[in-house]
Amino acid sequence: MARAVLAIVVVLATAVGALGYTAVIEGEAVESLEIELIDVSLERVGLKSCDISLKLKFTNPTERGAPISWISSYSIYINDNYVVAGALPLTRVPANSTIYRETKIVIEYESS
Repeated sequence: MARAVLAIVVVLATAVGALGYTAVIEGEAVESLEIELIDVSLERVGLKSCDISLKLKFTNPTERGAPISWISSYSIYINDNYVVAGALPLTRVPANSTIYRETKIVIEYESS
């Protein structure tokens, strides 16, 4: 009985340690990501709001994949004034590679 409990504790400790190590390594890869704004296009203009499409380039120079889900949301400020928040599609940037993703933001310039 004691051996079974010890075996379970060892397996759980190993799994938790492996998950923690993976999280730290992936976190370092996310911090190393190079993000560049490639294109901006105006998709819709209305009386109260507009839709803007952003094309982003993600370059991962590390030896480990970087999940963009760690940075899934963002806020845009212009001259220290909050403009809009958005979200990136959930994806992963493989090690030593570059990917492109698009995201859309809606800017409301008149409140309802």
